[in-house]
Amino acid sequence: MTTRRKFLTSSAVGLAGLMTATTFAQQQTVTLTSLYVSNMHCEGCAKRLRTKLYKLPNVLKVTTNVKSGTAIITPSSGKEVSSKSVWTTAETEKFKVVKLADKKGTHTSKQTL
Repeated sequence: MTTRRKFLTSSAVGLAGLMTATTFAQQQTVTLTSLYVSNMHCEGCAKRLRTKLYKLPNVLKVTTNVKSGTAIITPSSGKEVSSKSVWTTAETEKFKVVKLADKKGTHTSKQTL
């Protein structure tokens, strides 16, 4: 009887932990913004773009990749980053934006944002 009770108790605790982990994962969903540029030639270019993007409201993290010419922008929890601001910032820094992907879709011109 003691073994059965321990098994039932540990099963209930395990299920409660699983439900909590699932609920936590659902609450932590964020939408990333992906920026693609054609003229990010070196780490200096990438750093310049990252520095400017970090100054935008609600930006938590910016990851750049010189080889693929991308910048991935992570918003603060529960916030959004303006895609138009991301595009404009890149253009201001003399980057040629190829496309931008956000929760609304993939955009190849600033007018569609």
